[in-house]
Amino acid sequence: MLIGDLALSPGEEIQVLLNIGGAPVLVSASIVRVHEQTNHQTSIAVSFLDVPQDIVDRIEVLVLGALEQQRTSSRPGVLVFGADADHRSKLEQDLARIGRATLIAATALEVIWHLEDRDRTYDAVIVDLDRERAGLELLRHTQESHPAVARLAMSGRPVEAAAIQSLLTKPFDPAALARALRIA
Repeated sequence: MLIGDLALSPGEEIQVLLNIGGAPVLVSASIVRVHEQTNHQTSIAVSFLDVPQDIVDRIEVLVLGALEQQRTSSRPGVLVFGADADHRSKLEQDLARIGRATLIAATALEVIWHLEDRDRTYDAVIVDLDRERAGLELLRHTQESHPAVARLAMSGRPVEAAAIQSLLTKPFDPAALARALRIA
């Protein structure tokens, strides 16, 4: 297929310059499919070749974020409770990258109040078990009162509890957070 002055065919190898987080990386890719759309735009599906795992993880986060942003704007949010300032900031950034609205709650009672709020829906609660003793009890309450809400915990130590659907072991990366939200 001719795109501008370029002729691209499936199976052809190309070099792609990715600018992910301000760090440009040149990677090889193989063209899988070239599709001319009715609006005179062309989409190209590629398969990346020999890409470092950290770049794959960042691409996954960006793609998941783009897919999440395509969903309706009334997308349920994620409630975060108990995280220290550093983890809270990182969580907000990571959740924003994957298109998730985030609300930081100061107390367990505030989380419960937000879960009961009929004007806004939440599909996940993330609790930092290292900082809040009330965290497990909050997750048990969520499991009983709001079974459709995913229950994620983060901790720097091993934790077992039936109320936890997914445990994020600190430190965790954005791709692990995205996978945990998808699975829960």
